[in-house]
Amino acid sequence: MELSSIYLPELEIALELSKRMLHLAEGRGDPMLLLWGHYGLGFNLVSQGVLRAARQQLEKSIAFYDARKGGNYGFVQDPGPTALAKLSHVVHSLGCPDQALKKMQQAEAIARNLSHPFTLAWVLDAAGLLRSRRREMLAAQRLWEEQIALCTEQGFRPLLASASLWLGFALVEQGRGKDGIAQMHEAVYGMKDALPFSQILHGLGLLALALGKVGQADEGLVKIDEALELAKKTKKSPFAEDLHVVKGQLLLMKDPRALRKAQQCFRAAIAIARDQKAKSEELAAVIRMARLLASQGRRDQAHSMLAEIYRWFTEGFDTADLKEAKALLEELSS
Repeated sequence: MELSSIYLPELEIALELSKRMLHLAEGRGDPMLLLWGHYGLGFNLVSQGVLRAARQQLEKSIAFYDARKGGNYGFVQDPGPTALAKLSHVVHSLGCPDQALKKMQQAEAIARNLSHPFTLAWVLDAAGLLRSRRREMLAAQRLWEEQIALCTEQGFRPLLASASLWLGFALVEQGRGKDGIAQMHEAVYGMKDALPFSQILHGLGLLALALGKVGQADEGLVKIDEALELAKKTKKSPFAEDLHVVKGQLLLMKDPRALRKAQQCFRAAIAIARDQKAKSEELAAVIRMARLLASQGRRDQAHSMLAEIYRWFTEGFDTADLKEAKALLEELSS
């Protein structure tokens, strides 16, 4: 099944329009317009991978949010908890996983107190994805199951497609590969018109990795190459670093001797993450690279590279990636 017919986002145009919107809001000085101006620019900056500036804009939007008007802002989603949930992911990428979790918990609490089902479904989607990024899959699964029930009841097809995609990967992680892959395939291809471009890219990457986990690395490589080709059609592609990491993993699943090709993928992922100041994504890619270097007998180089990024972090040491990094450093030091 082809994805050639999907809508490709015009990210540069969207970014320029959001800048104009904020400029007009600043000219009026209206708090409501300023809330939406910063909100729109923040979301568009995230899609461009400009994380630090996105954080600033989202924080400014949240500062204009009036909780007394919650659920009555007259838009498809309430701007308060959704901006906070988006900010949570930005903060996580910037290397502050504890702060990110706290912000997501705040977003979820606000959303649950609103009589606004779409906002709650939106935040549940984001909350599950953050738990997944922390590799807390059972917590993520519970959130997505709640989201699916809500979306089914309310008829929120795009968010239903999103939750089905993420939950499919959770099933693969639990050893239910056939069911999980079928669910992911249906979400990516059968409901592609309901998913935003960024989630199609992310979904293809997860589907590719899932195929590798069930012994179908060749098919997984076809999917990841499909995702990378789609990514090339936009100037800035969200999840690009993740796609390169997945391709490196799949190459090694197919042939453990494909060290050079896998290393190229991990280096590409590290370069993209560093360009975006995405420390959490950089850490995940460096862990892969360090393991690869260690397998080649280059333990000192692996240790040096991993120690540098590990020392940068000041929080989140109970998260899976940082615990894995610490254990690998100890192994490389022995």
